[in-house]
Amino acid sequence: MATEDYRAAVEAIGRMTATERADFEAAQAVGRTDAATVAQAAGDLAALVRLWHAAADPAERGARRTAIDGALQGPDSGPADLLGEALATVDPDDPDLAAKLRAAANPQPFEVEPADESEPPRREWLIRGWLPRGRLAAVYGRGEVGKSRLMLQVAHAVTCGGFVLPWDPDVSAPDTVRGDVPEVTGGGRVLLVTWEDEADEVRRRWRMAHAAGAVTTDRMPAEIAILDMRRHGAGALWGPKGFGHVSTRGDWTAAGRRVLAMLPDYDLAVLDPLASAYASSEIDRALVRGFAARLDSEAEAAECAVMLSAHPSQSGEKTASAESGSTDWRNAVRSRWVLGPQRTAHNAHGGGKNGKNEPIDAPCLALDKASYAPGRGRVWLRSHYQRGGGGEWDKLAWFATTGWAAAVAAHVRGGGKAGDVIGIGAGKDGDKAAEGEYAPGVAL
Repeated sequence: MATEDYRAAVEAIGRMTATERADFEAAQAVGRTDAATVAQAAGDLAALVRLWHAAADPAERGARRTAIDGALQGPDSGPADLLGEALATVDPDDPDLAAKLRAAANPQPFEVEPADESEPPRREWLIRGWLPRGRLAAVYGRGEVGKSRLMLQVAHAVTCGGFVLPWDPDVSAPDTVRGDVPEVTGGGRVLLVTWEDEADEVRRRWRMAHAAGAVTTDRMPAEIAILDMRRHGAGALWGPKGFGHVSTRGDWTAAGRRVLAMLPDYDLAVLDPLASAYASSEIDRALVRGFAARLDSEAEAAECAVMLSAHPSQSGEKTASAESGSTDWRNAVRSRWVLGPQRTAHNAHGGGKNGKNEPIDAPCLALDKASYAPGRGRVWLRSHYQRGGGGEWDKLAWFATTGWAAAVAAHVRGGGKAGDVIGIGAGKDGDKAAEGEYAPGVAL
């Protein structure tokens, strides 16, 4: 068929009426008509796909793809939807394209696993109670709250072993309290995928954490790899197909497929931030679920936990839940962490209006969701800040501490005095440790 005939075919498809389109789709659906007609329809479609593939001009490619998609996808199109999916997965120059498209229109049943009485393996954890091995998780917190620092310290624990967060050296506490901080065996490998910070900045943060005593080595171990997506000119891992709008159905991009191919070499991959990795609508439940389900499946197959580092919405910043976009962001992950201020069990004496006691919020790492753990948990935090002579940070890291110490540090950083901090319900000279001085949260 000549090029002019191809163009005419594409234009004809674009002008189809609803009835004509229904007939066209019916001719492609195995079981609705004879095999010869199906083979002819699939062969014509293969020719159209090759024409689309050969177009050099992006606008022309987009127009042709839109015409093809429009012909394939419509209300209750049935197997035509599967043919549309095949367009994104087969090579247009493949000589067996027509056969593959016909196979897509003749779906086979899924294989099921019998509910037998065999003993299932034990749940594997990367961080017991907090992060299951090979599953999708997320950490939420507003910008500049310290998520990247936190994940760097998590990477240290996964590779070098030890507690995810070191204990505050200035505060003593019973072992039962320190036991609330999760511990990792170590020996793992971590991939840090970043769209915001260059590799040198990640290394600088590691040095600051080491100067503060939060990590055990002055240089990052070889088991931690940094992937600066900006340096490679790479965009999102997931986005709309072809030239579609962000509200259209998405799929892995070329960059996404390359990153997925790396997952089997690691135990943990951190995607920072989610907004750069995911280029579809964040408020569309179906789109969010499609991305999260696919990524969770890839993580499980690679036995590599994937942590999404995300910002809450403006309304989410005002609540401890740090919600953002569709509720399926929370529903689709197996573990959800929230880093940010939480209400402590302590007040600032006379710090409120009319001399009333003022509640104190302090930094906290909360386990907001744990699908496979017995319950939620939280760890109170104190940030170690110290500037050098040049004005840059020399020491910067997170430490686990008690609720009392977190409240005092937060109150002092806000301009208050340490002596003003009291337990809820206590008077000026009352028990300053009321409601539990050692209250980092629920043990897992």
